[in-house]
Amino acid sequence: MTWNIDHRRALCTIYAASIALWLFGFVAYVLEYSRRVYAWSELPSVSVKNLSVWMDFIALVIAVIVTLLGSYFIRRQRETRSQDMKRLAACAVRKAVGRSVSQAAKNEELIKVCAMLSGSAEGKVEARAKFCATADPEWVRYYVLQEAEELSASHLIGFLTDLPPLWIFDCYTNRKGSLREDWPINIVYRGGGGIGPENTLVA
Repeated sequence: MTWNIDHRRALCTIYAASIALWLFGFVAYVLEYSRRVYAWSELPSVSVKNLSVWMDFIALVIAVIVTLLGSYFIRRQRETRSQDMKRLAACAVRKAVGRSVSQAAKNEELIKVCAMLSGSAEGKVEARAKFCATADPEWVRYYVLQEAEELSASHLIGFLTDLPPLWIFDCYTNRKGSLREDWPINIVYRGGGGIGPENTLVA
């Protein structure tokens, strides 16, 4: 088991401890209030030694379990989103390879993938593509490389999505090996009206 020491890990630990402490206080209050309501209701009582200690212990256990479960689900959601973005980036590059800037502006599938990747509206991405297609070629060369097709496509996707072109290129080549091969191939468009053929793209 390894424990990475970095700024993000330290902040996550502080946040988790704060959440657990807040939950402990809240659960302890609920348990104490419930105990008093039960005592006032004149229902059959059970004698327990050190009841307050047991109640604090139960509150602590509940707070820790809820915090750990929340941390697990957040970590899973972050991993899922990361894998989705990497696959979308690779998909966008494959759709952009071999296309000129003017052709990319007319490619609805490419516009949709870039919108999903950046979390922006399709209209915003399409406007960027049209602007790039009608701009001075000398100006475009500052943002979109003209030599290698894959790098050119990566820079084009970076221009359309405001994401780093080299990160997009790494996703396309899977240079770091972080793109899991067993991850589902179909990427669902979360901005659509539901799961259907029109909202699903093959990465």
